[in-house]
Amino acid sequence: MENIVVYIGQFVGFIGLAVNALSYQQKTQKAIVLHQLACSVLFAIHFFMLGAYVGCLLNFIGIFRAFIFSNKDKAWAQSKAWLYLIIAAFAAAGIVTLDGDLNIFTWNIDFSSAATYIAILPVIGMTFTTVAFWVTNPATVRRLSFPNSPCWLIYNLYNHSWAGVVTEMILKRRTFR
Repeated sequence: MENIVVYIGQFVGFIGLAVNALSYQQKTQKAIVLHQLACSVLFAIHFFMLGAYVGCLLNFIGIFRAFIFSNKDKAWAQSKAWLYLIIAAFAAAGIVTLDGDLNIFTWNIDFSSAATYIAILPVIGMTFTTVAFWVTNPATVRRLSFPNSPCWLIYNLYNHSWAGVVTEMILKRRTFR
């Protein structure tokens, strides 16, 4: 039964990959962000089914981030407080799931384990990307977004997220051309 959940999770991840690819074809910033929102939903499910809870929570927060950023034309979404709140949420998610479990009552971090340090990488990547999405200069956006891909690539390889690996190797590469 566990293998079926993993296979379905991988399938959901590849649907997320397809939605991510479609985001590059969109004409408006809002449409791109909304496709990214859908991608975050699918990857949150994907990582949950793989048991990669850091990735699951970070993508769940990414849904919230995409919603805020898709409404940046509205006064309520323009407050810099959103930037700090989202970054704090990423940090909290990383801390809560650092031991690879969602149960904070059995929190037991092993700092001698590579898994602990690998779990930190996507938190770092999401933080850089959040700051990048906040700025308006395209060159700065690209520079600040860059650390996201290597961080997620390592995390995806470690957690056998094959859709995540393909996303980082092929789709994200297009961003920096």
